[in-house]
Amino acid sequence: CHYQDKETGLWYQIVDKGDRPDNWLESSGSCLYMYAIAKGINKGYLDRASEPTLFKAYQGLIQHKTKTTEDGAFLVKDICVGTSAGFYDYYVSRERSTNDLHGAGAFILAMTELETLFRSAGK
Repeated sequence: CHYQDKETGLWYQIVDKGDRPDNWLESSGSCLYMYAIAKGINKGYLDRASEPTLFKAYQGLIQHKTKTTEDGAFLVKDICVGTSAGFYDYYVSRERSTNDLHGAGAFILAMTELETLFRSAGK
C-alpha cells in the first residue's frame, strides 16, 4: 500500500500526509485497513499477494499500539476520538484515547478477519 508507514506497517491519522512531523500513526484507521484487506482476501476479491501488507500492519499494531497491563487488561492505544469533517490541523490535534469504542470495534473486526485468514492458510 502506497500510504502504509514503511517502518511500522500502520497508517497515519491523515493517510496521505505521513511525511508531516505533527501527523501520527492512528490505531482505529489502521485496524480498518487491516480488516478491509483481510476481508478482501477471505472473500476472494484480493489475492494472497496482499498478505505481506496485512501482516506488517498486524505486527506494527501489536508492537506499537497495544499493551497488556500487569493485571491482564488489554489496551489499544492512539485511537482518534470521534469523527467529523475538518481540516488538517483539526485532525492532527484530535484527542487520542485508549480503548475508545471506535478503536476497540475496529480492532475486533480486524482480528476476526485475520483469524479467518490464518485458519484458511493453516497458520
